[in-house]
Amino acid sequence: MIRQRAVMLLLTLYGTFSLAQDVQVNSRDNDAPNLSNYTTESETSVARSGSLIVVGYNTSRQAGLVGAGAFTSLSGYAYSTDGGLSFVDGGFVPASGTFILQGDPTLGFDNAGNLYYGSLLENPNSNCSYVGISKSTSTSPSVVFGEPVAISGPGSCSGFFEDKEFLAIDTTGGRFNSRVYVAWSEFPPEGQVGNPQALLAASTSTSPLVFGPTIALAPSPSSFQHGTVPIVGRDGTVYVAWSTLTSFSTAAAATINLVKSTNGGSTFGNLVTVAAFTSTVGDLGSGGMSLRTRSFPYLAVDNTAPGSGTHNNLYVVFQGQPGSTSSPRSEILFTSSTDGGATWSTPRNISSGPAVTVGADTTNNDNWMPSISVSPTTGHIRVLFYSRREDPTNQKIRVYEAGSNDAGQTWYNRPFSAKSFTPAVGYDQLLFANYMGDYLYAIADSDGLIGTWGDGRNLCTPPAGAQAPCGPSGRPDQDAWARTEKYSAESDLTASLKEYVTGVGPSLSMGKGPTTPEQQTSTQTSKETAKPAAPQPTPPKQFQLAVPMAPATVHRSLAAYVASQGLTLLQNDPEKRLISSSAIPLSHDQLLQSITQSAQKLVSENAVGKYFVTFKTTNAGAGAAASAQVTVSTRILIVTSQDLDSPLGGRIVTSNGALEQKQLNALSSLFELK
Repeated sequence: MIRQRAVMLLLTLYGTFSLAQDVQVNSRDNDAPNLSNYTTESETSVARSGSLIVVGYNTSRQAGLVGAGAFTSLSGYAYSTDGGLSFVDGGFVPASGTFILQGDPTLGFDNAGNLYYGSLLENPNSNCSYVGISKSTSTSPSVVFGEPVAISGPGSCSGFFEDKEFLAIDTTGGRFNSRVYVAWSEFPPEGQVGNPQALLAASTSTSPLVFGPTIALAPSPSSFQHGTVPIVGRDGTVYVAWSTLTSFSTAAAATINLVKSTNGGSTFGNLVTVAAFTSTVGDLGSGGMSLRTRSFPYLAVDNTAPGSGTHNNLYVVFQGQPGSTSSPRSEILFTSSTDGGATWSTPRNISSGPAVTVGADTTNNDNWMPSISVSPTTGHIRVLFYSRREDPTNQKIRVYEAGSNDAGQTWYNRPFSAKSFTPAVGYDQLLFANYMGDYLYAIADSDGLIGTWGDGRNLCTPPAGAQAPCGPSGRPDQDAWARTEKYSAESDLTASLKEYVTGVGPSLSMGKGPTTPEQQTSTQTSKETAKPAAPQPTPPKQFQLAVPMAPATVHRSLAAYVASQGLTLLQNDPEKRLISSSAIPLSHDQLLQSITQSAQKLVSENAVGKYFVTFKTTNAGAGAAASAQVTVSTRILIVTSQDLDSPLGGRIVTSNGALEQKQLNALSSLFELK
């Protein structure tokens, strides 16, 4: 009887959703004739304001459009004006001057309808690394972003690397309404003693957008502080959680920490330990394929109205290894706090543990990369994550949903995406070889549930006669996908799994913070970086050559020249007159000889590099005076062994012009120019 009732309840849960479908949000590029393998879209974030839904994602497509030697933005986005039924590809968030946006999207709306997009931001000319926040200049009829505002860390221009930023926006209507909070980790230079540190900055103005001093959220770390996530409660309290890891590569001891602020992020209270656990291995590959992953926390607050039974509850989900080094290597764990983050429940497994009373994973396959959100109307919790439970070989991936309607006591699991996919990595030379994104995203609001994720269901399909198609034919292609599900108000409010729970588990205090943390300003919050002058964009230096020949003839000659140098042509687009090489390796000495003196400080002993070169031919005359102008561009990367979480396969550094000048000299000889 119990089993029959559970089955009926599962059918009821499925019935709480209106008919939904998976929607690809970025424009189709798996069959593009001219993008080569720069067709990766992954690592998503999403924000909604009414019927407007905006999805951010990492994308390498600009490298396919302008050449890998000339791209300036890996931060892509798409938007829907019909509640997620269809999407328009918005292109790329613009950088400015010599700045380069390097992805890691995070999005949020304020009460006025302004949209904010966070990215990694780097200025190779000054060897400075920042977090960049781009504010919308329009959200109707199209979504358009302005130039990014740079936020500095303590070591931004001293070789440190700012990474993995997330933002939260105060929409309470209170004292700090519309304040933008940005949290991230700062990595020390490779070879320097130290570990990433959790940081936060809060806006002091949104028109224009200005940020105050950067605050260190914890003492100087002895282990990795990474995956820093802020949220804002209904009363304006700011909570920030992160993982403190002892290893990125192996399963090892780890903790999740939390601090909170009630004064708009000016100061934070004492550190609270949310959970102590075993992190997953840093590579969840299977079947010979390598897939990067991290045991980051994802934090949510119950913003239901005061008086509700779950108001102001805090919830954290994360991936962890369940007790041993044998399979499964990763499960989804959940913990909660009912006293403002002072104490936390014992983490429970919500992908296959006893609290999962409907749809539990019965395999030893992997569940990982969770994202959590809470309905502000019902207080119901929704978690999305990747799961391999449907594939006996533990390779194919499907997005699954875990849901709880009783504050996390009991859970159901069910498929969220319409189908599974086979992952593919390593085909895109611009990105880390094992990169498939570091997170997906979920929003549960009064309208329903939105999920976005990276997906490889589309296959590379080179069109006949294409000059620069993807390859090899048939490989999975990473794209950004979304699904929206609108709840039935009646069933969503009444559905409960509580009577079927087989074991709830005890509550355990894992550390207690002060009642009024801002009255106990600890040494950890006294570290503020002096606010530097805002970095100013400067136009990039151009290396150009005028050739008194027809542009089409010049383009053909360039293609033959590049091939004669033994280089692989990733792009040869006669229509755009664009030629781009594959990655060209640089030895340690060649790397040092190719970059500026200031950039050389970022090169550790024995580090090597690689670069991409792009030739763009444009018209410089017409008629009998037809001539061409060739622009040579490069992107140089230090190939680092450091565990950075940028999507790029290295750190971009500034050329000293030697590589470009070498190409110009060769072209002058090729075209017999004096």
